[in-house]
Amino acid sequence: MRRSHQVALVLLGTAGVVGVAMVWDAARRQRTESTATASLPPGEPVSADRTYSNNEFVPGVGYYHAPYHAWFPYPYNHHDPARGYFAGGAWQAVPWIAALTQSRPAAPAVSSALAAQQAYAQKRRDDPPRAQAGGGSSGFTSRPAGTRAPTSRPIFRGGFGSSAHPSGS
Repeated sequence: MRRSHQVALVLLGTAGVVGVAMVWDAARRQRTESTATASLPPGEPVSADRTYSNNEFVPGVGYYHAPYHAWFPYPYNHHDPARGYFAGGAWQAVPWIAALTQSRPAAPAVSSALAAQQAYAQKRRDDPPRAQAGGGSSGFTSRPAGTRAPTSRPIFRGGFGSSAHPSGS
């Protein structure tokens, strides 16, 4: 086997491994986005008298971090390859170790969570229901005429023959 063939095989193998890693990360991110709180019904109001488990999710509020007695946007020890591991509002390079798996929230966290729940419930009341596939949505909306609709962002696509040009507007 010629040396150029060996080099080509190594490069193809490396590209395959990198490609699989990118697809794996994209699938993980898609799962995270598809479990967004917009599709969840509002939960019961949070209470300082209730004990919450670590990573217990409350729609509109977030994930409870028992060691910190508060809610945060990411689960305890959520990993982001660019930032590390998340806990208590901070990122670090190694996973956090928590001996406390349940606790009661602090009073300031409860008041913030109740405000977030009210805002979440209000948003659910104000936003029109999303059309389901095959549901035959009409062109009418409950959105006031002066309210701007969300703008779309360009979609960047890679792969053969695209040179990663944005599509969309």
